Amino acid sequence: MQRRSILRAILTAYMAVALVLAGSVSAATTTAVGASFSIRGLITEAFAGLPQGKTVTHDLAFPEYTFGSGTGTGNINLGPYVSSQNLGTSASTTFDLTSYTNNAGTSVTTLTKLKILWIYNTGTVAIDIGGAAATQLIGDGFLKGADDVFTLPAGECLAVISSVGITVSGSAKSLKVLNTSGATAAAYNIFWAGSTT
Repeated sequence: MQRRSILRAILTAYMAVALVLAGSVSAATTTAVGASFSIRGLITEAFAGLPQGKTVTHDLAFPEYTFGSGTGTGNINLGPYVSSQNLGTSASTTFDLTSYTNNAGTSVTTLTKLKILWIYNTGTVAIDIGGAAATQLIGDGFLKGADDVFTLPAGECLAVISSVGITVSGSAKSLKVLNTSGATAAAYNIFWAGSTT
């Protein structure tokens, strides 16, 4: 499908971390980001206990990459946000990346570099990502302007991975997800992780 090819091209253009063989990730890594870890393993494990976890490995839209633990290029030092979401008809949710609770139950207010954003539309209707206006998250390889929107069809993944990171700040912190249907509820899994610098 053309849309999948575009996503893979984006990943190729904006990813500069090592390609690794499939690996497993411990629970400690999932919650605290310990040693280096694989993205595919981390996301698969993170959603394993959620209602839609069984579908997570169906279509991870990127190959197997790894990040190290720490700050700076190619590293992550903040535990991930993991959630399985439902949206009523025409409803939306706006995530604030400068203030959230991570998978370890810790409040995070120091994210300045978003390294991984993964959204899997598990529902039967399309969802829109973006359109958060004045404080929309904007970055190279992602949304380009305050009103930009990416439509994610049912059953598809959006994966944005940057070893350098998309800058998160008070004026670029909002990630909006909208149910495009006025008749059917939407559902999706969302994951992000990053670092303080």
